[in-house]
Amino acid sequence: MKTWPALLPWLLSSAAILGQPSPTTTLPPAIPVLRVLVRNIEPFCFEKDGRRVGFAVELWEEVAKAGVFRHELQTAESAQAVVEALAAQKADVGLGALSITAERERVIDFSYPFYNSGLDIITRAQGSSVLDMVRVLFNAQLLKTLGVLLALVICFSHILWLAERRVNEEEFPGPYKAGMAESAWWTLTVLITLGCENKSPRGFPGRLLAILWMASGVLMISLLTASFSSSLTVRSLAGNINGPAELPGHEIATVAGSTSEKWLKAHQVKVRTYPSVGEAIAAVSSETADAAVYDEPILRYHLMKYPNNKLRQVGNTFEEQGYGFALQLRSPYHKKINQTLLELVENKTVETLNKKWFGEIAAGSSENR
Repeated sequence: MKTWPALLPWLLSSAAILGQPSPTTTLPPAIPVLRVLVRNIEPFCFEKDGRRVGFAVELWEEVAKAGVFRHELQTAESAQAVVEALAAQKADVGLGALSITAERERVIDFSYPFYNSGLDIITRAQGSSVLDMVRVLFNAQLLKTLGVLLALVICFSHILWLAERRVNEEEFPGPYKAGMAESAWWTLTVLITLGCENKSPRGFPGRLLAILWMASGVLMISLLTASFSSSLTVRSLAGNINGPAELPGHEIATVAGSTSEKWLKAHQVKVRTYPSVGEAIAAVSSETADAAVYDEPILRYHLMKYPNNKLRQVGNTFEEQGYGFALQLRSPYHKKINQTLLELVENKTVETLNKKWFGEIAAGSSENR
């Protein structure tokens, strides 16, 4: 019985040794769950039939699968929102059509570029039919001028008829319809020809009104001529945008917060911003803007998916830039993502996705230029 106290330390140490894992036993590392912020922009990232698809989304899924990442997708309203979230460490990865720029590299990191892009221009195609000419000439500004002129003619005709109907009833009859018809005829004739030989006011007030109307007629005809000339000039200038050098002096549509907006402002171009590229293109079609400037593959995709004979891409791609996955500064996943991207380039996965999303579009893009 006295041997138990002597064996107790040995038993305790043995139990401790048995409770420890074997030196060769390794626990599997936890698979990280990355917060992925996506920016909706076709054809790189968008929803279709209840699921998210697009070139950038499908490429990221290949990266996550090969790099053994799990991820949760969240949506951002703009590229700037993605950059700000990553800079504040509220997301781990950003994807979409995110341009790699020096300004963004100051606050976030980027993967290797997986798509080479640049800026391009969409403008209205020149129409040569009579209908196109009529639409250009009789625009909103000209119709407003004609409306004001018509209102002045009606008002002056009333005043002249009231002044002449008692002293010159033969030429300006007393009954309203007959008198107004004669007065309006005189007013229009004097406005157009600055004279009316077969009819003239006889009373002093009427003659004074006639002198004022003749003097005003010269000014009004000059304004109307200027409005026509302005319409023709605008039409000519709109058709002269064939590259970035012709953008100054025009109103250009683009997407708010984009690299194209920064480029346009840096080159002193008047900018009208819109929430989406579709709205910017629609502004050109509706003649709210003279042209739209944005990323070339996205403009090309929209023209092919939503054909519009009024629009065309012009010039060559300028301000070349690449798209990459956006990351936090000094992200621990940076090297692994880059390594996986290079492997996907080598095994032709990137090329396959490129053909899937841009092959048919690229083949037909020349028709819009």
